[in-house]
Amino acid sequence: PYMSLAQCWAVGDTTSATRVYETTMLLKVVAALGTREAKYEASLDDDSEARRTAPSVDSTRRSVAELFVELDLVAKELEIRTYTFMQGTAVENDYKRFARLSRQLSRSFHIEAARFDSRSPPQEHCLFTSSGAAGAFTQRHGVVVPWCIRRALRDMFRDVGRWWLSLSPKEHIIVPVSASVLNIFRSGETEIFPWDSDIDANFIASHPLVLGSFLEEHEATFRAMGYGYILRGDRAVIYRLDGLARMDAWFSGPQQVSQYDIKARFCGVRVNFVRDLLEGSVWYYRPGEKIFGNTKGE
Repeated sequence: PYMSLAQCWAVGDTTSATRVYETTMLLKVVAALGTREAKYEASLDDDSEARRTAPSVDSTRRSVAELFVELDLVAKELEIRTYTFMQGTAVENDYKRFARLSRQLSRSFHIEAARFDSRSPPQEHCLFTSSGAAGAFTQRHGVVVPWCIRRALRDMFRDVGRWWLSLSPKEHIIVPVSASVLNIFRSGETEIFPWDSDIDANFIASHPLVLGSFLEEHEATFRAMGYGYILRGDRAVIYRLDGLARMDAWFSGPQQVSQYDIKARFCGVRVNFVRDLLEGSVWYYRPGEKIFGNTKGE
């Protein structure tokens, strides 16, 4: 009797490097790959300066393993299913173990972090050198904020937040405001949601605090952590020295910190709220807009 096909074949999104393509299907995949390389590469800013200063990251040499990854990604996009014959198998090297997130692969598929094999370490290749360029790209194309920018923003809030709380754990608190409040509900305590390109927070003290002189006193500490600041009225714009992230911080005091009795964690840092702030955020936002910021009344 014949065995059913289900006992002979595994169906999925990829297969081994030993594979057979139908000619017309292979031509379709290669054409789609060429179109993606041209379109996605052109949508990004020129990175010639970054390539000049970081040649090790810039390597454009493409390996066979990288080509297989590209073919797999395009096939997935085209909804092409693969079939792996499970009888009479032969041992071969897994190409994913040798794949590399090169500049070409990163820019062609807009990938900034990847782990191709569970036994291999994650690889990174950031597409943008500044939060401004990344923000402009996000607005222009309606995509999420790049992974590298979000990671830099998360790390900056964690570093500055831990520094602030360590100065006086009982007298200092951090109160996220605006869209940053929504992160607590949408993304948990360690991440920020993919569409947020900055963080807004109040750094509150129970003792008197003069913004300008306070930041001047701790400027060396900021620099040692890799950050700087710009005073703008009643707030400080804190930024990474490499330009990858920035956030708006309002430092103030004295205030009654005990009234902020709702505790949570944001980007791994303790934060506080009052009930009115949480309720106000629910009414203030709805998907894609700020209701009170909609001046047309629509």
